[in-house]
Amino acid sequence: MRLIEEQVLGFEGIERVYSRTIGSVEERVRSSLSSDVIGQIQVEFTDWRTRAPRPR
Repeated sequence: MRLIEEQVLGFEGIERVYSRTIGSVEERVRSSLSSDVIGQIQVEFTDWRTRAPRPR
């Protein structure tokens, strides 16, 4: 997960990345997650008014 966090943070326009691993089968069942899920990543973008325009 740390490797993915570092890669995502390298993208322009990303302010924060939160990630967590899903360690146990019980936790997956409680969260209604698929059996192949190993973690979750939440991405917060920079304010849309301050981001560079999308290249065309």
